[in-house]
Amino acid sequence: MKNRIKKDSLLARKAGEKEKVLALNTLIAEIERSKPEIINGEKVWSDTQCISAIKKTMDGNEQCGNTDENKFLTPYLPKIMTTEELTSLIQNHIIEMKYSGMKDMGKVMDFLKQFTGQYDGKEASGIVKNKLG
Repeated sequence: MKNRIKKDSLLARKAGEKEKVLALNTLIAEIERSKPEIINGEKVWSDTQCISAIKKTMDGNEQCGNTDENKFLTPYLPKIMTTEELTSLIQNHIIEMKYSGMKDMGKVMDFLKQFTGQYDGKEASGIVKNKLG
């Protein structure tokens, strides 16, 4: 995802889109503040780290009253699951793993980490409690 953002920033620079370049470069700097993995000697940032940086940057923009830049960042956020999609995902995982009871809540929540940014955490927690409780 970071590479796509960098590529888009370069394209925006060539097109003379100054606002977009500023927004994407700010985002890239925020991503690079997180600790990368080193894979084959290269720094690599996960999509989860990028999504977290996007949300943090957008929140900062809102606090500063600079929400215009968020229109350039929103396209990089993953689609948010509907309640039905999230419920189905959780229910299927619980059935597949044969979880039963609140003792397994942590395991289900750990499973959901791979979908970070695609669901509301409070909603997910409520659904898990409902299904396991």
